[in-house]
Amino acid sequence: MPFGHSPHILVAFPFPIVVFMEIRHLKYFVAVAEEMNVTRAAARLFMTQPTLSRQIKDLEKQLDVELFQRSPAGWSLSPAGRELLPQARQLLELANQTALSMRRFSDCRKHSLAIGYITPALGSFLGSALSILGKQHPEIEVRLFELSPGVQMEALREGRLDIALVGHCGEQLRREFDIAVIRQIPLNAVLPHHHPLSGQQVVALGDLKDESFIGYSETTFTGRNEIIASTCRSAGFTPRFVYEADGLSSALAIIGSNLGISLLPEDAKQLPHPESVFRPLSPSAHIEFCAAMQIGEKRPTVRNFLKFLTVAAT
Repeated sequence: MPFGHSPHILVAFPFPIVVFMEIRHLKYFVAVAEEMNVTRAAARLFMTQPTLSRQIKDLEKQLDVELFQRSPAGWSLSPAGRELLPQARQLLELANQTALSMRRFSDCRKHSLAIGYITPALGSFLGSALSILGKQHPEIEVRLFELSPGVQMEALREGRLDIALVGHCGEQLRREFDIAVIRQIPLNAVLPHHHPLSGQQVVALGDLKDESFIGYSETTFTGRNEIIASTCRSAGFTPRFVYEADGLSSALAIIGSNLGISLLPEDAKQLPHPESVFRPLSPSAHIEFCAAMQIGEKRPTVRNFLKFLTVAAT
């Protein structure tokens, strides 16, 4: 496939209509849907606002539906857009996994790096580490895959990733992989915008004892619930989990819908959260952000990049 071209997805309906979509169009759609602001989405995608608006229009034309409702106050998802969003996210993750699966046939791993990451890493330290790598080793080809921690670990097991930036790693993963702690990140209370505690600059952990908590799927965020539970137990209570989210964006959406609260790493505030607020905890609590590699990984390319990550995170 020529560089710069996106693969097509064929969508077939039970009647004689066939629609072709490019992966990049879905990526643009998801960015606008998550940001709910074309200017911010364009900055996130490193493109101009008019170009992004035109790409969204092209996608709507291809699908023959309006995905966003436009008004002077901004953009919001249409009913069709709300239905497409989870499917688009699934298709983008499938595209990433497909590209990863092909890597096992590559013979150029010595001069390439396949890096899995969760979104907050890119805006905090991963970008700076990549800049250092590019200056010191411009010959190395880097492939980035935004994937949930669970999918990253599976790809690492199969040799399709060199480094997995997964955030917290529990004991099971520490037994299976070589784990390096990149940084300690403060945990924040994440509350609905109109929560009685949202006006406080710092939230006392004990004040959350009667709250409904949003937990995380053990498949995608292994060990995250135990971090929340142990943090709460240190304040003398056990959290009551009422919902399970499969990702950070879905957790923020649930919280923003006033269905509960959660504890999240402070760097997750980079993600769109118009209906929720992040507040530091008292007493403070932290969570490790870890990088995982296969045990016995000795390649200088991987080990050097691990050093760059540590430097960028300090």
